[in-house]
Amino acid sequence: MKLVVKYLWLAVVCFSMLKCETKSNDKKETVKKNFKDKASIKKEMTQFIEKEFSSTFLSDQKVTIKSKDYATIDLNKNGFLDGIAFVSLLNKSDNSFKETVILYWENKGDELIYKDIQSFDGYIYPEERISNEEVTWNEHIVFTYEVKPDSFGRLDLSRAKEGSVDVKEGTLSYGVFLKDDTFDETRNGYSIAEHDEYKCVSAESGLIYRDVPNGRALGKFVYGEELHITGVTDMKKTVDDDGEKIKGEWVEVELNTDKAEKVFVFSGYLVERNELSYQIIILNSPAVFESTYEKGVVLPGKHVVYDKELQAISSITLQDITEVTILGKTKNKRPQIKEQEYCKWSNYVSVKYQGKEVILFGNDVLKFSADLSITLDKGERVLFVQADNYTVESADEMGLTGCDDYSEIFIKSDNNYHHIYNIENKGEKEVEKKIFIHDDGMSERLSKIKVKNDTIQISMKQSFQEGKGSYTLNVFRKDGWKYIETDKKREY
Repeated sequence: MKLVVKYLWLAVVCFSMLKCETKSNDKKETVKKNFKDKASIKKEMTQFIEKEFSSTFLSDQKVTIKSKDYATIDLNKNGFLDGIAFVSLLNKSDNSFKETVILYWENKGDELIYKDIQSFDGYIYPEERISNEEVTWNEHIVFTYEVKPDSFGRLDLSRAKEGSVDVKEGTLSYGVFLKDDTFDETRNGYSIAEHDEYKCVSAESGLIYRDVPNGRALGKFVYGEELHITGVTDMKKTVDDDGEKIKGEWVEVELNTDKAEKVFVFSGYLVERNELSYQIIILNSPAVFESTYEKGVVLPGKHVVYDKELQAISSITLQDITEVTILGKTKNKRPQIKEQEYCKWSNYVSVKYQGKEVILFGNDVLKFSADLSITLDKGERVLFVQADNYTVESADEMGLTGCDDYSEIFIKSDNNYHHIYNIENKGEKEVEKKIFIHDDGMSERLSKIKVKNDTIQISMKQSFQEGKGSYTLNVFRKDGWKYIETDKKREY
């Protein structure tokens, strides 16, 4: 938690000042202040923030206040409206979001006592601020919205999540909960039947766990996390999730801590492991890089460069096929842009380029799967290379995908890499470059290479779902490297 020392100092000073001010007013006035209406409570909070808070938190000139919001409800259940202030801060240098500070005052009727202050990384504001209608507040909880800033400190309010602020024994408590999983203050007695089952979280945004059914939010289980259900309650629940009615009950699960703590979750978002989406699991997990050391190339074009968190930081532009050393790749394939078709997912790849390590999306990075030095009839030596990119293979972690998959073919001569092109496409706008296919329905493999009259003759074997085939790939130099296919055979 940020600024802890400053908070502690502020808490002691402010509590003392408010107490002293009240005592001082007692001596000068015949009646004490009256904090029985919203206007007087908000006025006191505003004066405090403008004077004490600003002088302490803005004194270093590095931050500024973005917004101030207030809520006045009876949090301590004594019949008087207490005060909650939400102060969001920006970095002055670049106007990026910094943090939200939440302050709490307890109302004694004739005395407003500063009690607690907490800071949070998210931009948090009360539900009342964005409503045009009269809000029916829960008597003992403040409904809020929270927006997590991106890595540049920018806020997208369309991605706000519902949350709540509560007070327990004078201390602020804050938690975010699922959309439409609204707080229910009825905490009647409930029974728990013993149970022993394992299920996985299916809520994409995570599943809130609470201290009791319909109780205080304590934290969140992530999508795909396996939970041990140890008890089932008799408390049923239905959640409206974007028009879909999700039914279930409150169940008791183990919290994975040394204390063997038990918490409660809504069972409507628990499923068997085989019902989970592999893609969503990947999208909700951090990128993990595996070390490797392989030879490869990067194709010509403009390539985005990423950091370890896969955030775009710069770009490089290559004019030619460029040889690189591949240092590592992400453990799982991932999309480059949001909502990208699964067949275009790829590993992010770390390569050594111009003496530096850079991370690229793997669709235009290819690792050598085969290379063979060949001597032509006139004594010239060239390198034949088969290389695979990092897009999804025909058989990936989830089995057959139906995605196209292939290897690209290069000839390295004169210290440069060259694709080979089909001479039969001469004159056409799109000239076909040679690839070896190995997708769900067809695969090709190289069986033999020989040289005849400076032509590299490559014998290829094919397999299809309905049969097999073969052909000879003839590669030669003619205004670049070209090829033709001969001796085509197919058996059914």
